[in-house]
Amino acid sequence: MGEKNPGAGHKSPPVEVSWLKRDVLLFANSIGATADELHYLYELHPNFAAFPTYPIILPFKNNTQEVIDFYAAQASSRPDIPGVPKLDSRRVLDGERKMIFYKPIPTTSAGSKFESRHKVLGVYDKGKPGTVMETQTDIVDAKSGEVYCSMIGSAFFVGQGNWGGPKGPKGENFPPPEGKKPDAVHENVTTEETAALYRLNGDYNPLHIDPEPGKKMGFGGVIIHGLYSWNVTAHALVKLIGGGDPASIREYAARFASPVKPGDTVVTEIWKTGKVDGEGWEEVRFHAKVKGGKVCLSNGRAKMRVAKQGGNPRGPAANVDKPKRPGHISNKSSSAVPTLSTTTEPPSGRAQAPPPCTASASSTTSTLRPPTATTANMTSSFGQHTAADLLRQSLMHGKPHDEDHDHIGSGASTPPNGGTATPRPDLHDKRLPGLSNYFAQNTPPHTPRTGSYAGRSRNDDDVANVPHANNKTSHSESGGSRAHSPTMNQARGQLEVSIEEARGIRPSVDPYVVCIFQLNEDISGGPKEDEMDCAVENGPADDNLARGVAMKRIGSGSGTPMAIPVNMSRQTSSSNIAEMRRGSHNRAAHQETTDPIWRHKTTFDVVGDNNEIDISVYDRANNESFIGHVRLPLNLDDYEHQHEDWYKLQAREGRKETVTGEIHLSIAFHVKGKKTFGPDDFEILKLIGKGTFGQVFQVRKKDTKRIYAMKVLSKKVIVQKKEIQHTIGERNILVRTATTDSPFIVGLKFSFQTAADLYLVTDYMSGGELFWHLQKEGRFVEERAKFYIAELILALRHLHQHDIVYRDLKPENILLDANGHIALCDFGLSKANLAKNDTTNTFCGTTEYLAPEVLLDEQGYTKMVDFWSLGVLVFEMCCGWSPFYAEDTQQMYKNIAFGKVRFPRDALSADGRSFVKGLLNRNPSHRLGAKGDAEELMAQPFFNDIDWDALSKKLCSPPFKPKLKGELDTSNFDPEFTNALNAGGESNSLNARAAALASGINTDSTPLSPTMQNQFKGFTFVDESTLEQQFGGRGDDMDYTTDNNRLSRTFSNKAGDRMSGLEPTSADGEFSHGMDDL
Repeated sequence: MGEKNPGAGHKSPPVEVSWLKRDVLLFANSIGATADELHYLYELHPNFAAFPTYPIILPFKNNTQEVIDFYAAQASSRPDIPGVPKLDSRRVLDGERKMIFYKPIPTTSAGSKFESRHKVLGVYDKGKPGTVMETQTDIVDAKSGEVYCSMIGSAFFVGQGNWGGPKGPKGENFPPPEGKKPDAVHENVTTEETAALYRLNGDYNPLHIDPEPGKKMGFGGVIIHGLYSWNVTAHALVKLIGGGDPASIREYAARFASPVKPGDTVVTEIWKTGKVDGEGWEEVRFHAKVKGGKVCLSNGRAKMRVAKQGGNPRGPAANVDKPKRPGHISNKSSSAVPTLSTTTEPPSGRAQAPPPCTASASSTTSTLRPPTATTANMTSSFGQHTAADLLRQSLMHGKPHDEDHDHIGSGASTPPNGGTATPRPDLHDKRLPGLSNYFAQNTPPHTPRTGSYAGRSRNDDDVANVPHANNKTSHSESGGSRAHSPTMNQARGQLEVSIEEARGIRPSVDPYVVCIFQLNEDISGGPKEDEMDCAVENGPADDNLARGVAMKRIGSGSGTPMAIPVNMSRQTSSSNIAEMRRGSHNRAAHQETTDPIWRHKTTFDVVGDNNEIDISVYDRANNESFIGHVRLPLNLDDYEHQHEDWYKLQAREGRKETVTGEIHLSIAFHVKGKKTFGPDDFEILKLIGKGTFGQVFQVRKKDTKRIYAMKVLSKKVIVQKKEIQHTIGERNILVRTATTDSPFIVGLKFSFQTAADLYLVTDYMSGGELFWHLQKEGRFVEERAKFYIAELILALRHLHQHDIVYRDLKPENILLDANGHIALCDFGLSKANLAKNDTTNTFCGTTEYLAPEVLLDEQGYTKMVDFWSLGVLVFEMCCGWSPFYAEDTQQMYKNIAFGKVRFPRDALSADGRSFVKGLLNRNPSHRLGAKGDAEELMAQPFFNDIDWDALSKKLCSPPFKPKLKGELDTSNFDPEFTNALNAGGESNSLNARAAALASGINTDSTPLSPTMQNQFKGFTFVDESTLEQQFGGRGDDMDYTTDNNRLSRTFSNKAGDRMSGLEPTSADGEFSHGMDDL
C-alpha cells in the first residue's frame, strides 16, 4: 500500500496498426462464428461488421500482413523501464484482459491511419513465481485522436521475480450470482487445428504450435491461446445475450485461470444480473471451463445491452433468437438453459433435444443413473421440468395411488434373471468403497445399481451454516475449524498399549488380537513361536522352517491379486498363516498353544472422551474362532505412568461360551504437545477408493503408526462441481457425531486442508463394505441381517436425535470393523438441523432406496425417508435383490410409487415380513417410526431377542467376523484400487495423482485464489493462497476462479413438480406372499 511503482505511467511511442477485411473475416472464423452469423463472415452482407474484440489482435500484428518472429517482436516492443529488469518474453502468460468499447471499428483500416498507444500501469514483483506487468493499450484514430477501444491487461513473466519491486494490489472479484442458474450456456469444441488457425490472425507465439515451449513451462506440450478462449467466450456473450449485434457490448473482462489443450470443449456459463446503469448497460457475469475439468476463464464480467427475444439488428433474426427451454431435457446443456455448440448444433443455435420423457446425458448434473446407456437428468430450475415431472407424465394415465395405502400393483419384486439372485451387488461395480461414495457420485457406475444424486431445493438451503472466520494459521488444525463451525476436541495425547502375552487360553493354532479404542482398530500378528511354549513337542526341522516363514507377518501388498467372482467366497489371500505354519503335511495339532506371546505394541491417538478399550482374541487358523475378550474403561489420569497387569478374558454378552485364560497388558497415556496436523504427518499405503472429487487412501500416521482412512478432496473439483457447502456439511456432521457417543458411525479424527485439497481422516474399517460381503454371499440369513439392521437402527437413532437425516442408506455406505460391527459412513447427502416433523425438499439419494414422498410430494419429506430405505435394505439383505429394481429408471420410479412387493417363500419370518411392510408403508405418516422414531422400530416383535442396551455398548457378538491378515489388510476393498500404487508404471496405475502423493510429490502446483480459499474456511483455517503460492515455480495455471456457487436444483411450489394428487384404489399393507419358490 503506497508502494512506489517504477513502471507506472511509462509510455511507449505510438505504433501504426492496420487491417483488411480478410483479417476480420479470418478472425470471426477462428473464434467459432457460424453460418447464421453472416454479418461477421460475409463481406457482402448488408450488416457486415468486425467482431468487437478483433482489436485485441492488433498489438501482435501491428502494420504487417507477414508472419513475424513472435519472441523478437515482443522483446523489441517491450520498453526498458528504469528500475525494472529486462523480462524474457519466451516465458510469459496472460493474466487478465479487459476491453472497453467506445466505437465499433471499421471492417478495414484502409483510408485511415490508426495507432496503438501503449502505457504501463504497474510492474509488480511476485517473488520466485515471477513478475506481473499491467498495461493499457488504446486503438486511436491518429488524425482525430478518437479512441475506438481500450485494452487493459496483465502479463505474468514466469520465474522472473525477486528483483525488489512492489507486490502490487489485490484484484477485484466478480463471482456469478449465488444460487442462480446460468441464463445461457455455450460450448466450443477445440481440435488439433484450432491454435493453428487462430495464430494466423497475428499471434504467432510458438507456445501454441510447438510442443517444446509448453514442455519447458510445465504444460506437457501445446496449449491453445488464452486469447482464443477469451474471444470464444466474448462471441458466446454477443451471440446469446446481445443478439449478435457487435454494438451490444460496452465492456468485457476475464481472468485466465488455466490452460486449454487441443481437443478440450470450452463451456461458457452466462448470468444476467439485472443490474442496469444509467446508460442502459446491464451487467453480465460469466465463466468458462473445460468440460469435465478446470475453469479456464474466471472473474468474467461484461456490460451489455440485452437483446429482446427475436431481436437481432445485424444478423438473420430468425436464426439467432435465444432458444426457448423445451418441454423436456436438453441433451447439450448442463443446466436448464439455452445451449449452443459450435460443432454439433444446427445453424439456428437451437439445441437438438431428445423426444419427451426420454433420458439424456449430462456432464455435470445428475447421477441418478439407470443401468443402461441412457441417463435420467434430474436438473430443475424455477418452474422448469424435472425428473419428477417426467415420472409424473409417464404415470398420469397409469394406476392411481392412495397416499394412505400401500397397495402396489406391478410385479415389482419378481426376482431378475428368472428367479436367480439379482446381478447386484456386482463384482464390476467400481464405485467408491465406503467413505468415498460421496465424491464418486458424479461418475456413472458400471452396474445396474444407480449412483447417489445430490439435488438442491429452494427450501433446503445449506447442509450446515458455515460462517467465515477471521482466524488464520500457517498450518491446519487437528479436528477441524474453530469459530462457529462444529468443532472437535483437540488430540489430547497418545495411548500406548502393549499386548505382551496370554496364558491358559483355549488351545489354538494362530491366536491374534484385535484392539479397538475410540473406534480405531489395531490388529496384531501371530504369536512369536520362538518365545512361547507349544502344547506338544516341536516337530522336525522342516516344520521349524515353515513356522519361521509363518511368523513373518504378511503385508497387504504381498501375494498375487485375485479376481473375486460373484457368488464365490472371497478369500483374504491364497494362503494363510496357519496353512504355512502347518506346512504341507497338516501338522496343526503340533502347533497349538495355550500361552501365546505377541510382544505387540500399538499407539492410539486420544480424541474425545470415550476412553474404553476393547481387546479380543481370535484364532485365525480356526475360522476366526473367538477365544475371549476384555473391556477396560480407562481413567487416563491413572495411566500417566505405565501400568501393567493381567486381565481375565471374558465371554461375549449373551453367548454360552467356555472362555479361559488371561492376557497381560501394559498401558500408558502421554499428553500430546502437537495440536496441528497436515498431509506430511501421514504416510500413504494403499488407494482404497477413487471418485470425481478425489481419492481415499489407507494411511499410517507417522508418529503413532496408527492406520486411518484419509479422504483427499480436490478443492478445484469441488468448486467446479459446486459442492462446497455439501463438503463442509459432511465434515460438520462427522464432527458432530464424532464428539458424541455414536459407536456405529465412522469416527472423524482429523480434518485439515492445503491450498489445493481438503483432508478428512477417519477410522479405517478393515472389514470393508457390507456391499462386498453381500456380493460374496448373495444374501444373508435372517439372523445376520437382523444384527446389522439393529445396529443401523441405533446409528439412525443417534442421527435423528441430533436432527440429522441421512438420506443415502445402502450397503455401500455401511462398513464393518475388524470384529464385525457396522459403522455408517458417507454423509455427503445428509442434512443437519432437521427437527422432528420438519420437512426438506432436496431430490437426492440412490434410486433403488428413494422413498415415494421424495418423488411424489411437493410439500417435502421428513426423516422417515431413512426408514423407507431401511426397509428396502432389509429386503435386499434377506432376499438377494432390491424390491423395486428395474432396468429402466422410469420403471423403477413406477415400482417405488405403485409396485407390488413379493417375498420369496424361504425369505424372512412372519415378524420379519411384518417389519418390512411397516417400513415400506408409502404414507410416511403411517410408516413404522412415524410416531416414535427409532424406538418404535426397536419395539417390534422382530427384535424380541435383541438386548438393545448390550447392543448399544457393542457387547453383543456379531454373527460374522471378517478374515484379516493384519491391520494393513485391504482384501475387503476393490483390488483395482488397492493394487494401483503397486503398478509397474503410470499407464498401469489407476490413479496417477495417488502415485504422486504416495511418492511425496507436491500436487499443490496451482492452488485456488484467496477468494476461493475463503469458501473453505469452515473446514479448517489456513493462510490464504497468494500468487506466489499459486505458481510456486511454474506458471501453467492462473486459477483465479470465483465459481463458488452451490449447484441449485430447485423445485417450484407448483403442484406439478412432483407426483402429487393421484388417487388410490387399494388397501393398506397388501403384500403378496405367494411367490413361487426360487
